[in-house]
Amino acid sequence: MKFISIIFFITFLIGQLPFDFSLNRATPSNLSEGLRSNAVFDIQLGPDDDLYLGTGDSLGYADITDLLSPVFYTVMDDSLPQGGIPALKTYTINEDSFMVVLSGAISTFEEADGKYHPRGSGISWSFDNGNSWHYINQPVDSGDPGSDIYFDWYGQQLKKKVWHTTVDNVSYDVGVDLKNKYIYSTSWGGGLNRFNYVEENPTWEVIPLPMDDQDSLICGEINEDEYYFSPTDPPSGSFNHKPFSVYVDEDTVWVGTAGGINKGIIRSDGCINWTNFDTDNGLGGDWVIGIIPQQFDSFTRLWLLSWITPNAPHPLTFTDDGGESWKVVTQLFDMNIIVYNLSFSDENILASTDHGLYVSDFDDGIFWKLLPITADSTGERLLTEAVFSAITLVDDQEIFLIGTNDGLSIVSNSGVTLDNIRFWEPANPFSAYPNPFLINDYNQVDGDGHVRFIYSNPGNDNSSIDIFDFAMDKVIQLGTSHLVNNNESEVIWNGRNEYGDQVANGVYFCRLSLNGEYYWTKLAVVN
Repeated sequence: MKFISIIFFITFLIGQLPFDFSLNRATPSNLSEGLRSNAVFDIQLGPDDDLYLGTGDSLGYADITDLLSPVFYTVMDDSLPQGGIPALKTYTINEDSFMVVLSGAISTFEEADGKYHPRGSGISWSFDNGNSWHYINQPVDSGDPGSDIYFDWYGQQLKKKVWHTTVDNVSYDVGVDLKNKYIYSTSWGGGLNRFNYVEENPTWEVIPLPMDDQDSLICGEINEDEYYFSPTDPPSGSFNHKPFSVYVDEDTVWVGTAGGINKGIIRSDGCINWTNFDTDNGLGGDWVIGIIPQQFDSFTRLWLLSWITPNAPHPLTFTDDGGESWKVVTQLFDMNIIVYNLSFSDENILASTDHGLYVSDFDDGIFWKLLPITADSTGERLLTEAVFSAITLVDDQEIFLIGTNDGLSIVSNSGVTLDNIRFWEPANPFSAYPNPFLINDYNQVDGDGHVRFIYSNPGNDNSSIDIFDFAMDKVIQLGTSHLVNNNESEVIWNGRNEYGDQVANGVYFCRLSLNGEYYWTKLAVVN
């Protein structure tokens, strides 16, 4: 089983550069106006119902004093990890303490294969709503990749293959054990790790999981001669040693892997007894990339998200009895829809998917309604069909804030888009975004990718854009512009010529005609 591209959130989409800004309210200190990326992959509740946002570049914060007009900021602190935010969790500890935990990742070029790879940039946590932060580096194994090392697990010496190097080492998910004061991290080839977050200088601890041929793993009873922690494909390794998701509830920790889900009972001394569940036990899929709790008055429902690749979804799965039984929900799966995230309101289940935001009444996800992303009253629209995150802004009116790779949208349950929100790169005075333009990957709508041309146009004057290939033959002329703010306009192109054919790879020369003046920029197209 190969590494899958759930690292979509590490693709950094450039947003508007922030300005220095501060607030006189109980919000995180060191705020800068605007988000640094239009890619919003996670939205979590903060105190006073404000929001934290995991973006493609830095941690975002939203003041929702005005529910229908949120104000967005970037949290700036030297103790935050660099880059995008793969994992974000928030917890109410008590009325005076609110905890935020997140991981970071950057993209680095590796000379060995000539490709860019994700690299974890550490984990940060705050006990005071982001006013001060603590930081720990991404866990890395000692030793050469592929070699064997030994680690101690409550008096037992267990063998582990070194896979936890810096490259492709990202904490895809984090979970907090508020009772025992641990933060857990899942990082694919790095396995499952934790540290005590109240220690002055915390250190990482490797946690063993059952091998693929084991239904359980019991403290003090592990066969040291046979056990081998190897996050590689069988027969030399175990799918269950590739974790992606984690959730902690009191003395129970759940860990989703490429080999199912593991329920761990945390003993008083911190050691963990594991039981593994997979499709043989009733799961809809073995590769569990998300574990999402839904709270009811008398119990917690645990939802599992699973898929093999971005093009191969699995049905949703949930349990109401701690894994004693599992129920599979197939409706979205039957439509070949990939679920990225789930969230809940008093009345609805929100499914963020590759085909938009789906909403289900509280019926266990039997029937779903699509809320498409459309243009708002100003004509602004988001160039995407995929939704990565969603949260309810106004419960009684059923109004939702959704995050995509092209900005945010406020939509109602009636299917009306109230506002589309993006953060703009300065035109200077004419530029293309994204550049390079991955025509089959970026801003996909109706089977086409899209690129935006942004240019200074304070008078909202008539304009046109001509696109030429490398031989300076005209490919197409674009004429329909849209005013995105008081000073700038945009034109959107779907990467096709005047005959409707998708253009070839290469560098294209783009000429803006405005008030008798010409402005040029270059655009790289990759397909």
